[in-house]
Amino acid sequence: MTAKRLFLITILMVLFCSILEADKAEDAYQKMITAYSKLTTWQAVINQTNYYIQTKTTLKSTGNFYYQKGKIAIKYNKPNEQSLLIRNGVMTMYDKSSNTAMETSLVSAVQSLNPVEIIKTYWQKSTKTCLPGDAGFTSISIVPKSDKQIKEIKAQIDAKSGYITQLIYIEKQGNSVTITFNKLVINKPIQESAWKLNIPKNANILKR
Repeated sequence: MTAKRLFLITILMVLFCSILEADKAEDAYQKMITAYSKLTTWQAVINQTNYYIQTKTTLKSTGNFYYQKGKIAIKYNKPNEQSLLIRNGVMTMYDKSSNTAMETSLVSAVQSLNPVEIIKTYWQKSTKTCLPGDAGFTSISIVPKSDKQIKEIKAQIDAKSGYITQLIYIEKQGNSVTITFNKLVINKPIQESAWKLNIPKNANILKR
């Protein structure tokens, strides 16, 4: 076999593998869209890791995630008690240790903290690649072709259910957030207390 023919065969194999990877990623994406379109509510225990490149520090948090159409709440219990509510394009957060509440308008899909919307927003305008992962899951790298904020998004999707089990987004500056979703509860009533921040009257209120 000539070197030229070997080279062509190698190129064709690479292209073929790329097509297979793209198909696998698209299949996982469509399964995710179908799965979440059937949900009225979902809840999960989350483990979150924030990495800040400037200080080279890592912050690990745990809490509970609640979704109902039109709103999301996150109740962190470690290392600090924080409550966060996203509704009507506005995020309100209360930090118990500092007795401070902050209200800010959302300007990007990432700020919505909705993993499905984040992936949907970037899917069509990104290069998608399947990554090595655990059996039973599809791991995907989503690299935006042009974005001022996000360098890469990584998602792990359960191959059977279509549910997202992990989401990672890496900013252009190098900061990153990793959120793992565990113990999913699907289409069950969410207690009303999940949507309340219980901000004391003497709290310091910030608006941005």
